[in-house]
Amino acid sequence: IRSKRNQKNHHNNSSSINYSSSITKEKKTRTRTTNIIKTKKTNGFVPDTIAVHNNVPHNELKKKNTYLRHVFKDDNRQEFNDFSYPWSTVGLIMPSGCTGTMVGPKHVLTAAHCLLDTNNKKELTFTPAYYDGYAPYGVATIRRELHYNIVSRESSSLTNDQVAFDYAVLILDHNIGLKTGWVGTRDYHTDWNNQKIWTNVGYPAGNNMNRPVYTNRGAITSMEVLYQKNKKLIGKILGHFIDIEPGHSGGPIWGYWRHASGGAIIPSIIGVQSTESFNPIYNDVQGDNQAVGGKSMLDLVQYALI
Repeated sequence: IRSKRNQKNHHNNSSSINYSSSITKEKKTRTRTTNIIKTKKTNGFVPDTIAVHNNVPHNELKKKNTYLRHVFKDDNRQEFNDFSYPWSTVGLIMPSGCTGTMVGPKHVLTAAHCLLDTNNKKELTFTPAYYDGYAPYGVATIRRELHYNIVSRESSSLTNDQVAFDYAVLILDHNIGLKTGWVGTRDYHTDWNNQKIWTNVGYPAGNNMNRPVYTNRGAITSMEVLYQKNKKLIGKILGHFIDIEPGHSGGPIWGYWRHASGGAIIPSIIGVQSTESFNPIYNDVQGDNQAVGGKSMLDLVQYALI
């Protein structure tokens, strides 16, 4: 059992909420509270106006093997420059320096810990498919932030009980997802453990978060289920040895499902990147990195989409 995990140190300010959404405007905050609707998955969307490059993005760039303490063995990440779907759905959150993914027309899924720097008062923005200063779909301002008020502001590390619920949904100021499309979400099952079927995307700090990277054929090697709020909330810590570094926080781990019989093959997120180990061990057994998902992640996304 992991007692504490390292937390990426680049965050932004957020209003903590519990089963509620916070709308900030002209330094005033209005909060509405409602019940969260239970759901098994949410679906993605591919615009008719965008190309589709599933599995591997086009325009791969030369790989950089930067051996970091949370990169295991050889660095398997690959820089890319592709504005087609689904790579169009992943973008850069600034100034927190995190990664997020479109899960609705104006809804971005990321890590809750990316929102907690109370010293940073700059406006939070999301730029889908950002690449080296270029924003092919423009920039959106984040107007609302939804999370479970479990991730603490008080510490630079997280307990397991916090890590399992380290996700948030950001509501943008306009429907940029109608241009980029969005991906779905699903609950993770242990039947998928050790299957090399997952893709991770992120904006690493090693290149100043200027260029995205992806890893294909990643595996989830362990799953730990945790509960909060008298077991009303169910979160999952998904251990993995996919190469990450600061900047990957909030980035998706997704797999591919056919949207409907004969329909498009669309990614669904089973977890977002959360934490790294204090003491990584390079034997693919101990000292793993962690993504987080579970039923409560899906419930939060569904609530945001209402």
